[in-house]
Amino acid sequence: FEQNLENKKLLHGDQPHLEIARSFDKIGATYHKMGDYKKAFEYYEQSLAMEKLLYGDQQHPDIARSLCNIGAMYSEIGEYNKAIEYNKQSLAMRKLLYGDQPHPEMATSLGNIGSTYSAMGDYNEAIEYREQSLAMEKLLHGDQPHPEIATSLESIGSAYHQKGDYNKSIEYYEQSLGMEKLLHGNQPHPEIAASLGIIGRIYRKMGDNKQAIKYHEESLAMKILLNGDQPFQGIVTSLDKIGSIYSEMGDYNKVVEYQKQSLAMRKLLHGDQPHPGIATSMNNIGLTYSEMGDYKKAIDYHEQSLAMKKLLHLDQTHPGIATSLGNIGLAYYQMGNYNKAIQYHEQSLAMVKLLHGDQPHPDIATSLGSIGTAYHQKGDYNKSIENYEQSLAMEKLLHGNQPHAEIATLLGNLGTMYKQMGDNSKAIEYHEQSLAMEKLLHGEQPHTKIATLLGYLGTTNRQIGNKNKSIEYHEQSLAMEKQLRGDQPDPVVATLLGNIGSTYHQLGDYNKAIEYHEQSLAMKKLLHGDQSHPDIATLFGNIGSAYHQIGDYNKAIEYHEQSLAMKKRLHGDQPHPGIATSLCNIGLVYNQMRDYNKAVAYHEQSLAVQNLLHRNQPHPGIATSLNNIGLAYSQMGDNNKAIEYHEQSLAMERLLHGDQP
Repeated sequence: FEQNLENKKLLHGDQPHLEIARSFDKIGATYHKMGDYKKAFEYYEQSLAMEKLLYGDQQHPDIARSLCNIGAMYSEIGEYNKAIEYNKQSLAMRKLLYGDQPHPEMATSLGNIGSTYSAMGDYNEAIEYREQSLAMEKLLHGDQPHPEIATSLESIGSAYHQKGDYNKSIEYYEQSLGMEKLLHGNQPHPEIAASLGIIGRIYRKMGDNKQAIKYHEESLAMKILLNGDQPFQGIVTSLDKIGSIYSEMGDYNKVVEYQKQSLAMRKLLHGDQPHPGIATSMNNIGLTYSEMGDYKKAIDYHEQSLAMKKLLHLDQTHPGIATSLGNIGLAYYQMGNYNKAIQYHEQSLAMVKLLHGDQPHPDIATSLGSIGTAYHQKGDYNKSIENYEQSLAMEKLLHGNQPHAEIATLLGNLGTMYKQMGDNSKAIEYHEQSLAMEKLLHGEQPHTKIATLLGYLGTTNRQIGNKNKSIEYHEQSLAMEKQLRGDQPDPVVATLLGNIGSTYHQLGDYNKAIEYHEQSLAMKKLLHGDQSHPDIATLFGNIGSAYHQIGDYNKAIEYHEQSLAMKKRLHGDQPHPGIATSLCNIGLVYNQMRDYNKAVAYHEQSLAVQNLLHRNQPHPGIATSLNNIGLAYSQMGDNNKAIEYHEQSLAMERLLHGDQP
């Protein structure tokens, strides 16, 4: 083309000439296709300049075309305002040239302006120009199906998609699909397969996974027909998309099925050569097996993915290798093998530190947090706190003074750790910081994390004796949980009601304790129906204890007996601490009622269970039972028996505590 241009320049000298202008245009178009935009601009601009010299003030299709070409170039390099300027000049000239008559070049200009507005994110303007382009295409081609009409329909569908109006988007995409089918005579075609896939993606965004799978399956089937036995990347893409939708639906067997097909095709595409796509497929299958709880298979696939990444990156540090190490660590954690989990997370941490040096990075913070969680489960609370604190420090460096979910979570984790170590003051300090940040993150909206933290603070305040604070936090947690969970019975709400009841009991407000325990009991019964459950048995006992305290002994016996009966159903003939406790509680109530024979009978049964549980070894529970029997005999006036049991209780206390006062 350039040689041809030089020949024409020699032929025509310095005079502008149509042939020279067209050569400039052809060379510009070639550089455009090659992606050399600088050269393309240079030749397009020379073509435009010469055309203006040739035609003066006259409107001419060649000038309109050059303006259009330059507009397209500006759009491709992201200079959208310039693109709009040139395309609108081109459109204005074409309107003057063709008047009210529909013309393909006018339709093209309208479409180009629409596409540029879409790239700018101005979807309303994009739709307006694309609709005008579509109307003109329909005038040009009448009732006949045409590729340009299909393209316009698809472009409008795309703009509605980006705008978030998914119903309108599907409407236009379906029309485009219908026309593509007419154009290709219902024969399989790449454009049809692509349209089916796009409609599938939009249905997924709408949350209609059933329809999404239907369209993706049709797209997949067409791609298979088009490519026969040949491996094809587009088939891999469809398989991956269908697998990811099944993952959202929680159907992990289906997920693995599609992921394995995707892996098989990637292996056909790349042969025996290691490839990032194959490593990714293996990693994805590993993650799915983790979701299914098959951690051995998860580790197997993650190990294969890791091995391939090492081959690809020649054992050099790489983010993909660090990710695989972390995934293996997570699978071992889920298996309960915390030592292995720590080993792999430590390797992942070492690699991300090498990758990012002294710079704070989210991956370093995540690895430290994962190690902290594994040490937590292992019971090494000091190591857990050490890693959580390092992770927290890095998250704060990353996010500055801005509230962030990761910081809030780490503060909460540290609070939980200190609580388990028995440092309730530290636990409250961290949980309150976490709560404050969660409130900043979620504003006035109720949120599970806020409700949970309020519950933790309620429990911890009760344990340090700050009972009014405990009730305040538990009531806030209860109110939020009810907002989140609605009117349906819920185990979390039932537990909170029980916690508030227990705190009122400790405050000595036994009527309030009964009120909350009864609400908790009613909800637990709705949750578990006619089935015996440890929580229901415990609540019977708690209500019985509260009635004991207010002096309603008959009610106390009634609830303690129900608690005892349920515990016996739960544990059968096996001795159990809960059964011993219920027997003891009933004995104490009968003691208050001055029915000392019954009191002794129940305390004796409680003692028998304690002896079976502890195999006659010294134990505080046995000492307490012996003491209770001694008290009952004392109140019966049988001082010899009383002394006998008190002596046994005293002897056991001395065995338990030695010389310590």
